[in-house]
Amino acid sequence: MTTGDLSDRVKLIVADSPFVHVWGVFARSVKPKALCVFLPGIELWCRYLHRFFLFRINVAQAVATSKVPFLIIHSVGDKVTPYAGSERMAVQSKAIHEVYAVHSDVHAEGYKTDKAGIDAKITEFVKATFK
Repeated sequence: MTTGDLSDRVKLIVADSPFVHVWGVFARSVKPKALCVFLPGIELWCRYLHRFFLFRINVAQAVATSKVPFLIIHSVGDKVTPYAGSERMAVQSKAIHEVYAVHSDVHAEGYKTDKAGIDAKITEFVKATFK
């Protein structure tokens, strides 16, 4: 999804707590913070091994150019990938989209908190998209 070009076979995306930029996720997740000095080395290593810059991935930009409908499920209190990033992605998107807010502070575990609500939202979104 980082290139903006998705296969014609991809018809819908459901994302749980997506990130906007990789750098922010790494910087917020690294403990102790002193280890952040190694992040530029990770960037160079990724470039050397895989021929792309990891920290230049911009999911918001890819979503803005994609025509694939998407549903974002995100915990409002998420500290690893802030909820505001999902809202920004939704505003920038030209595709059919929705953001489902889970009232929790835990990253990527909204399903444990609101299983019934998430199941219902995914079912509703899929039915509406493929009607």
